[in-house]
Amino acid sequence: MGGTAARLLAELALSDTDKALMDHGISVTRFVDDFRIFLNAGDNPYDVLSFLAQQLSINEGLSLNAAKTRVMSRAEYIGKLKGLTSDISDEAEGEALESLTAEIYFDDAPDVEDVEALKALNLLGFLQEEIGKDNYDIGRIKVIFRALKIAKPVGAIDYIVANFSELVVFAKEVSLLMQALEKDTPGCFDGLADSVISAILKPPASSVQLIRTWLLELFVRATVPITALQFKQMENLPSLLDRRQLHIIRSRTDNKHFFRMNKAAVGQIPPFEQPAFISGAVCLPTDEYENWLATLKPIFSGPTCHLFLKWVKANKDKVISKLGASADDHPE
Repeated sequence: MGGTAARLLAELALSDTDKALMDHGISVTRFVDDFRIFLNAGDNPYDVLSFLAQQLSINEGLSLNAAKTRVMSRAEYIGKLKGLTSDISDEAEGEALESLTAEIYFDDAPDVEDVEALKALNLLGFLQEEIGKDNYDIGRIKVIFRALKIAKPVGAIDYIVANFSELVVFAKEVSLLMQALEKDTPGCFDGLADSVISAILKPPASSVQLIRTWLLELFVRATVPITALQFKQMENLPSLLDRRQLHIIRSRTDNKHFFRMNKAAVGQIPPFEQPAFISGAVCLPTDEYENWLATLKPIFSGPTCHLFLKWVKANKDKVISKLGASADDHPE
């Protein structure tokens, strides 16, 4: 028999027990074989449970399931109901958010009403609630960040500035969101460099390369401006990936002296690091830079190296901006 038939038989089988409870003035509701009994203050719940157990045994040959039987105060019961409805609401809200965000995110021409519906949601509230939990729901957090990148709600900039240290563990998501916000509001993160540097130099970023890389991207992409003096605090970061990014950041601080002093030794730099050094050196005067590029051909001889040298020479004034931009901005 299917579920519907089983429920119908349960209704018929337990009707005598229902009548016995009601005849004794006991307020009760039941769904299939789950009873909820409501008593007045001062009534002994165990007397009523004993009566129910007796009726089930006599009328139906059944017994109470001790594991599922609970006695709760009015406050506890209301709290449980609120928790259940809150979970249902949160789940429905989360599914709606994910569906709406995905529909807009992957649509070249999103519907205006969908975008407005997303903006109407309390996205910053959702994010704060999620990061305040003991166990992160990473999937939900990524969806919220994606939604924030689309909606760009009022208060997002202030929220990031005020909560940056908490958001560090989501370095990729927050970095991309900050880039989108800064594009619409240039200079909105101008005072954040010290906070970013501090985060880079201590756990978790100091021990997790991925987090550190995405935080450095804030400087690489000029989302957060940095001075030469501030840069000195992190110029000795150890990894090869760090050093690649540091060359680009040095260029943004217009550190001609560094590139001038080290350009003759570019052949001693690890091959993976060389393109970043050459790209960073575009801060040198044009004649000096182009003459130096000409000397690199004999030592910079990989399969695509000559093409790269031609590209940086042709795009000298735009290399750093291209490195900090999205593919949409520079499809070439």
